[in-house]
Amino acid sequence: MIQETETDGYVYGEITDHLHYDDDIGCLTGDGFVQAPDGSRAGVIWQVEDVVTVSVCREPEEDRWGVYNVWFDKPIKTTSYHAATGKKD
Repeated sequence: MIQETETDGYVYGEITDHLHYDDDIGCLTGDGFVQAPDGSRAGVIWQVEDVVTVSVCREPEEDRWGVYNVWFDKPIKTTSYHAATGKKD
């Protein structure tokens, strides 16, 4: 769990190490999950693309809210940058 991403009790948990760069400019792909305050989760598959977007990969099921594709427009470089991509100011 990356505590720096916590917003209103929701926290991102990584499966892919976002600090293990798969390119010289940063981490371009990964997967993880978002955990709600009640412990329920949604899967996240993310990558860097030209357009920021979110789409459904798998519909919600009994044991999770589903799995979602999330496209960022910049590579992940640090934990603080990772946190900033999901937080609202």
